[in-house]
Amino acid sequence: GEYISVVPGQSVGCSLDYAFRAPLSFGQELAVDLEYELKELNLDLKEVGLRSVSLTFDAVNTIPLTLDVQAMVVDAGGNPVNNLSIDVDGAIKAGSLNSPGISPISIKVKSSSSDGIKLEGLKLVLNASCPSEYQGVVVNKAQGLELRNVRISLPEGVSFDADSLFE
Repeated sequence: GEYISVVPGQSVGCSLDYAFRAPLSFGQELAVDLEYELKELNLDLKEVGLRSVSLTFDAVNTIPLTLDVQAMVVDAGGNPVNNLSIDVDGAIKAGSLNSPGISPISIKVKSSSSDGIKLEGLKLVLNASCPSEYQGVVVNKAQGLELRNVRISLPEGVSFDADSLFE
């Protein structure tokens, strides 16, 4: 350490640098909207005139938050595409590292135009809340949300595995 001698009538100033670590946890009053974009889908159904498509996935959640899901179709620039109706079925259950919440989510997109659908990207808007059993549970950097078993289904039973688009 360093010592300072002080004589009567002299003023001395001092400062102290410090830092502290505070764990992150969620409480009852939490209200957070998050956005998650599925880019580069590049699914152009206009060429074949298909007016509906379904996208399904399993949401694996290790964050102690329940997530209500809304969706919108976006173009390559991230702008909303307006001539489509979207129906989302399912919500994402809260989870932890030891016990992930696994939730099937289904998103159906329909076009009001006879031209068909061009699906370049999808934006998920997630409204987060903290269930009572997870309030005060500490969150760490290893926790997150993962989409697995992503499938795109077309009319007439045609479907394909789209997991590779998100790797």
